Amino acid sequence: MVGQGGQAAQMPNISRLVEAVCVQLSRIHPEGTTISGVRVNRWAAVMRDYICIQENILTNPVLVAQTRIQLFPLNQRTLAQWHYTRTRELVRRALEMAVPLPTSSALASEPTPTVRPRPTGPELSAAQPLQFHNPPDLSGQATQRRRGPVDVAPAIIGHPHEPHEAPVTQPLSPPADTATAPLPPPPAGPSVPRTTAWRRKKKEEADELARQQGNPPKQRKKIENYICKCCGRPKTKEFGHSQFGGEFFCSTSAGKTIQEWLEEKRREKKNRAGGDSH
Repeated sequence: MVGQGGQAAQMPNISRLVEAVCVQLSRIHPEGTTISGVRVNRWAAVMRDYICIQENILTNPVLVAQTRIQLFPLNQRTLAQWHYTRTRELVRRALEMAVPLPTSSALASEPTPTVRPRPTGPELSAAQPLQFHNPPDLSGQATQRRRGPVDVAPAIIGHPHEPHEAPVTQPLSPPADTATAPLPPPPAGPSVPRTTAWRRKKKEEADELARQQGNPPKQRKKIENYICKCCGRPKTKEFGHSQFGGEFFCSTSAGKTIQEWLEEKRREKKNRAGGDSH
């Protein structure tokens, strides 16, 4: 493998000496070592000491001449892979010691049954087949209904040379159900605003709930219409009153119609919206 800096590297387990040095350095530099609160890279520390030992051997001519010690280059990647593989192998050996291997053969005592041949046709079932009964044939036995006699007016053979007067036709009287004119619809009462109708509906629901619970309904002051302080008449559209954006309008005191006032308010609202956008 090529490690950091482009230097060729090999696994430590190729040489027993290199592996023994790496094992000892791994014990000196355990995982999780910190210096002044800073965590130290374990394999960087191992590589630093390994390079120091390698340089001490190569720079000592007496040791090089009397021994044949060779420490080949390593890097952090090969060290990490070697440590992971070695740890996994040690765990496997420990498990093999705790769990003995089976001594007997894993083969079955009885031979496997022969393969069943594939059927060439449909298999016959022991269950009784279902029987379906067709309904009886009743064709030709239905009774035919006879139609009553149809009155056909006899053909009148007229003489072309003898003129005849056309019979005087009388206006047909309409049937009894259409002769009577429909009753006129009842006169429409004054229109009630939606807010007032909603309040009345909620009041009726509250009274009905109190009546079901056995409590007497709350007595409220009955107000048919709200009275305008300007003209003294009810605040309804029939009497020239309206509302726009929470502002009430009375045509009697303002001297203008409801339509003119609404158009003026809508124009003002549109102008304000245009000014805010700019």
